[in-house]
Order: sequence, then structure tokens, then C-alpha cells
Amino acid sequence: MTQVAAANGEGVDVTGRVAVVTGASQGIGASIARVLHGAGMSVALLARSADKLGDLARSLGDDCITVPCDVSDPDQVRVAFAAVEARFGRVDVLVNNAGLIGLSLLGDADDDFIAAHVGVNLLGPMYCSRAAIPLMLAAGGGDIVNISSRSVDLARPYLSVYSATKGGLETLSRTLAAELRPQGIRVCALRVGPTASEPSVAAADSDMASVTEDWVARGGPPPETPAPAESVADAVLFVVSRPPSWRVPVLHLEP
Repeated sequence: MTQVAAANGEGVDVTGRVAVVTGASQGIGASIARVLHGAGMSVALLARSADKLGDLARSLGDDCITVPCDVSDPDQVRVAFAAVEARFGRVDVLVNNAGLIGLSLLGDADDDFIAAHVGVNLLGPMYCSRAAIPLMLAAGGGDIVNISSRSVDLARPYLSVYSATKGGLETLSRTLAAELRPQGIRVCALRVGPTASEPSVAAADSDMASVTEDWVARGGPPPETPAPAESVADAVLFVVSRPPSWRVPVLHLEP
């Protein structure tokens, strides 16, 4: 029996539950998938890169499927969750991890830059949560974990677009929690600081040295030593293995 120790009692057994992890092809998402699968859960891996998903699935073995999907496309999300339902028949956990982070002053950001961030970081979790809710209700409840960022509380240069999408994600988390609590679905915003594996960085950020120098000149703090991606994965497992009487609306994870 797989259990996770808690500060107040033991975590519940998660063996046999079904988790959907977006942005699972690498980095934080891959770590989350490994940890949840290692805890006994079946895992559906969603990301745009079919090749990377296949590599991860082969390393995990049984009780794992790959579903290539761009979460910013509602039609692809519908197809993806139909595939999850066909394979597993239910969803118990959704981790909205897929993310795009690009550094740009708002005045320099073009339409594609803004649309891409809003599409992946905010619309994606909306589309995926909408698709997962009926499958969670059929399973008798579940957990939605939205991977947010400490940047929502920090006014930092070059992160206006990214921070705005994560701020919207946390508002979505709070309101969705109120909507779904009577149905036994919990929603957590997991707010993380710098990690050793960040979301995809926009191509416009090629000269990171000059961006970082200007960032600091504009009042931003110097770069911090990142925490390992596995720490985020462990936090996700902690949240979804809490007893039914627990709710974790927001969890801060600092390096």
C-alpha cells in the first residue's frame, strides 16, 4: 500500500487512481509523472512532443499512455480526454503543469508572444479542467493541481505577461474550488519558485545574459539557485494524497 507521511497523520492510499499530467514530456511534468506513477497511479502523459512522451512512457512501463496534445487548442484537449476515458474510464487527478515562460517587456511583446502565453498558461488549464470535471464526477471526486508561480506576488521586470497568466490561474483555482467543492473535487494552486527545470522559454529570449543584466538594472533581484524539479513532484503527491477532510487551496514551494 502506497502512503505518504503527513505532518498530521498519514496520507491516503493513491494506488489505482488515474492522473493526467500536462506538459509531461520533460522537466517538472516528467518528474510529476514519475512520482505519481511510482506511487501506484496510472498516468496519462499529455504534451506536444510525441517522441519525448514515448521515451518517458517506455521508462515508466505499464499503466501509462501518451497523448500528444497542445493544451491551448480546445479541440485537441477534447480528443485527448476522450482517449484517457477510453483507456482508463475515469480521471482522479489533473495536474495542469504545461507552461510557457518568456522574458519580455510588455512594450516589446508582439501578438504571438502574448497569445502563446495566455493560450498555454491560462486557457490550457481551463480547457483541461473543463474536460476532466465530468470524468472526476463519474469517479466520485478528484483533485486538480494548477502549477503556479511565485511571480504572482513579485513585480519583476520582463515577467508582466507570464505573471499575469499565473495570476489568472490562481483566480481560476480559487473560483473553481468554490464551484467544485460540493462535488468532492479539490483544487490547489501550487506556487513554485525557480526550479532546475523551467517551462519552455520563448525564442525571443536568446540573449539571456543581457536580459538578466537589464532585469537587475530595472530593480529585479539577481538569479537564485533553483530547487530540483523533484521537489515540485513531491509536493503534488502530498496534495493529492491528503485525506478527504483536507483541502490545500494554495501551497508555496520555495528553493
